[in-house]
Parts: sequence; structure tokens; C-alpha cells
Amino acid sequence: MRPRGNCSSLDLVSQYMCPDQLKCLLFYCVRIALFYAAVLAGLLHRFPVTFFQHIAGQIRNHKSRGSRGSKDSKQGETITFADVASIDEAKKGLEEIVEFLRNPDKYVRLGAIPPRGVLLEMDGFDSNSAMIVLGATNRSDVLDPTLHRPKRFDRGVMVETPDRNGREAILKVYVSKKELPIGEDVDLRDIASMTIGFTRYFLP
Repeated sequence: MRPRGNCSSLDLVSQYMCPDQLKCLLFYCVRIALFYAAVLAGLLHRFPVTFFQHIAGQIRNHKSRGSRGSKDSKQGETITFADVASIDEAKKGLEEIVEFLRNPDKYVRLGAIPPRGVLLEMDGFDSNSAMIVLGATNRSDVLDPTLHRPKRFDRGVMVETPDRNGREAILKVYVSKKELPIGEDVDLRDIASMTIGFTRYFLP
């Protein structure tokens, strides 16, 4: 029996999971990271600078809104990094992330560490802003309460662990999509009953 006391999370995982399960856990953690990287790439591609302007330059936009020289971007107008001035350091940081998402192999060959996420300072959005910032965490209890203020991350969606019916539905989806041959003696309902606590990342 392992001694009680200060025990790391890795020790606990190693105690209750076999090597194959650890490999599976690592594999799906990588899949999750790639998924959110793809989401970020899609957001930056859809509104490459609008995404940045509403976050990093919101204060300046509010101050200059009353001046005649300020012009609001028309809805649907394409804005690129070339249209942004005076915030070169912040713009360069986002440009590097976009370049990495477009050409990851080039950076991996050079030994660069891929970005795991981007933290942008926010000052709230206009009430008529047609843009939503998505974020994800598995420790909402340690987040700064100011993140939940109005016009910030003011909506939360909890992704619960699937129940038996949910696990069975997930297994059916993977079996049908991958066209996996299943023996007549295999019952997905029984497998779902034996995988209590498994999430969709451990089932396939």
C-alpha cells in the first residue's frame, strides 16, 4: 500500500491507471489542446484583428468615439493586421500565434514550444458587438471573479460527465463513423455500464 501524506497527482494517477490508460489520457489531452488551437485559429481567421481590437484597444476606442475623426468599422468589413497602428508589440504577439497556427511544422522543427493558450486583457464589449470570446477551464473555482463580470465571461456552460445512456450513444457514434466491425456477442450497452466515470475522451 502506498504511504499516505503528500502525494502528487501523478502518483495518484499511476496508482489507479495502467500504462495503456496513461497513454490514452496523454493522447486525448493532446487532442483537446489541438481542438482549442483549431478554435483559436478559426476565430483569428474569421476576424483576425477585430478579435484583438475589441479586447486590447477598447479603452482607446471609447475615448476617441466622440471625436469627428474616429470612424467605426462597417459591419462585414474585412480588417487585417495592417489596419492597426500604435500597438505594435501586442500586434506582433498575435501575428506570431497566427503564423504558428498556419505553419506549425516549421516551428516544431526549430524546437519551439507550441502556445497552449492566449490571454488577452478585456474591458468589456459594446452591447451591440457581434462577437463572442470563448474560454475553457477545468478549474472554474480558481478563476478571478472579475472574469464573470457583465460584458466579460458572463455565461457559463458546464460539460458534465456522460451517464450510461450518454456513454452508449458516444460509443455508437464512434462505431458508426469508423465502421468498426463488432462481434455479435459485443453489447455496447454493457460496455457503457462498465465505464462509469469515463468521459467522451476516454471512450473511443
